[in-house]
Amino acid sequence: MSAVRAALEAAWSGADPGPTVPELRPAAHRALPGESVPLPRWPDEGIGGLLDLALAADPTRKLGGVRLRRVPSAGGRYPVEAHVVVDDVAWTYDPVAHALAAPREGAGNGVVLSLVPSRTTWRYGPRSLPVLLLDLGHALAGFAGAELVVGGVAPTSPAEFPLAMAGSVHVGHVPPLDATTPELIGDALVELAGLAPIPLPKTEPVAAREVFARHSAPWPVAGRVPRDVADEVLAAADGVEALLIEPADHPDLAAALAARSCGQPEVADSGALLLVLGEVDPTPEQALRTHVLAGMAVHRAWLRATAHGLRCRPLGCWIDLVVDLGHRRRLVHALAMGAPV
Repeated sequence: MSAVRAALEAAWSGADPGPTVPELRPAAHRALPGESVPLPRWPDEGIGGLLDLALAADPTRKLGGVRLRRVPSAGGRYPVEAHVVVDDVAWTYDPVAHALAAPREGAGNGVVLSLVPSRTTWRYGPRSLPVLLLDLGHALAGFAGAELVVGGVAPTSPAEFPLAMAGSVHVGHVPPLDATTPELIGDALVELAGLAPIPLPKTEPVAAREVFARHSAPWPVAGRVPRDVADEVLAAADGVEALLIEPADHPDLAAALAARSCGQPEVADSGALLLVLGEVDPTPEQALRTHVLAGMAVHRAWLRATAHGLRCRPLGCWIDLVVDLGHRRRLVHALAMGAPV
């Protein structure tokens, strides 16, 4: 069995993530050496404005000691980081300070995203691979409409995976992992590193007001979603296999969703659900493509729903949920929506 397949099955089965030891919790925001270079915020049209809209921590929002970011992340762990390469000098982006720091040798000009898996595996253990890839998709969607040229950049830590972005995404050279990353997840990332880059769909720029307004709503997320708005949200999730349902009209499916939603039974009472589907038994290539594109699609749909004032909550953890729509498909990602309060 491939490592990717084994990691997916661990997630689908709801494998025990192991003990959550607070003392071993990796920092969601790491201290970077040396002086930093502050960046201007939106509406600056340069890299400062772009990073502010895409990945910055929201100065006004904090939960459980963690600064919430412009993009969502499973458990608020934020494993995706950005590195900016300017004239062969690579800088790491500090999303909390909204600054560039730790300059080192790079190549060319552009932006490189990287993945620090231990931040997610600390909480979700062997179940981490799908949500790592979904987080990556949401982060990529944060750069919607931006034409970025990728430069070469070395990882800044021994447990960081470069994930290049220039109309495509791939897991780059895999450095040695640290002891907090389960071997299963490390092996899966090594396998993904050998795959060809995945082309990403062209996306339209989004309004800054939607980015700033987009929040993950607490349960309940109920109330009817107008049909024309639901159609707009579904259209925004193009590039993936998706459907939109009202749980009240599908009680059997709603019950299955509630039972397999990783402890969020309130999903059955949502006003509407955007469901992103994929292969029941995906190859590693299909798994990478489906999860990354699902994260991007749900992010785009979420922004469209936000523009209409809907309350939304993404759901990335599903326990072996396969639906039969005339053909069997696996649920990969979802967005719960409800009417404004």
